[in-house]
Amino acid sequence: MASEDRFAGFLGGLMLEGINDVAVAYGDFRHDEGFEATKKLLTGRKPPDAIFCANDLMALGAMEGAKSCGLRVPEDVMVAGFDDIPAAAWPSFNLTTIRQDGDAMIRRAMDLLTRMIDGEQLAGNSLHLISAPLVERGSTAREPAPSATGLQATKA
Repeated sequence: MASEDRFAGFLGGLMLEGINDVAVAYGDFRHDEGFEATKKLLTGRKPPDAIFCANDLMALGAMEGAKSCGLRVPEDVMVAGFDDIPAAAWPSFNLTTIRQDGDAMIRRAMDLLTRMIDGEQLAGNSLHLISAPLVERGSTAREPAPSATGLQATKA
């Protein structure tokens, strides 16, 4: 299933970066589920610094869940989603997300279907990767911390 592959890829990427301390809260790909799951995560024993949601609707709910807990996005907790729905770019959300290329996915599926109709034997359970770029927006942007003197450090 695509959502399971997405989750496994996400966890694998975190492990490659040395991030092993991950809390998981499950939702149902809906705004209200993202809201409730976020409140559970943020009121838990060890609140996260960042939340990645399986889709943008849950991420929008997560942003509102964080605000309901008195936290600011991204200053207190960063939030990112997946899909790049139009609302993700709205100024009130400004959500960092991963953009799926639905047209490329359809073209790939149609190509495979056409090849099968033409009698070509395709490998079962094959994996087809399609580029999904990160769209960085304000929900993960943090200002650099000021130095002890109140001045920002610059690299010479």
